[in-house]
Amino acid sequence: MTRTPAVRLDDDGRHILWSHECNFLDLASAGIAGREPSLWHPDVLLPLNDDRGWRVESTDPLTVSPSILCGSCGTHGFWRDGRWISA
Repeated sequence: MTRTPAVRLDDDGRHILWSHECNFLDLASAGIAGREPSLWHPDVLLPLNDDRGWRVESTDPLTVSPSILCGSCGTHGFWRDGRWISA
């Protein structure tokens, strides 16, 4: 069963926490990198309000911009009005 990506603000309000299914496994310490069955990756930290970061346009419901893209698996979409919209 595929889970919908999730986005929320962290407790200190300085990052967006993004969770999504990703099929890229990178265990550098074990020397393993490659494709695996989709795994749920919780709480990837995305920086807010800097040159490389995202902006919170609304907190209730949560809306952030620009879009979010996983460079490993290609999951791409927008978090608008508290829900994920695939690109």
